[in-house]
Amino acid sequence: MVHGDQVIGLLDRSSLIRAMMSEGPDAYVSSDMNREFQRVPPDMDLSEVMPKLAAPGAVALVMDDQDRLLGLLTAENLSEFILLRQGTLAHEQVQAPRTQL
Repeated sequence: MVHGDQVIGLLDRSSLIRAMMSEGPDAYVSSDMNREFQRVPPDMDLSEVMPKLAAPGAVALVMDDQDRLLGLLTAENLSEFILLRQGTLAHEQVQAPRTQL
């Protein structure tokens, strides 16, 4: 959730469903959103970000030095990135000998 340019909270799917089940469709987002979240700069090494995402459902907001939201990282999309990067590197290694012939 944002107010102007400022991030004020996050509402994940499980929190939304829990609120709908307990409070019904008239529940206020502000009562169930998470106001405590990790902030990371865009130049932080992924090895430093990974421990911040160790808890189930953890997210990290990528924010610049003026607290503008640049993106959102989860353990799932970070793992996907690592797998894709490993696949790309492996493909490049297989292709390299062919191009040298």
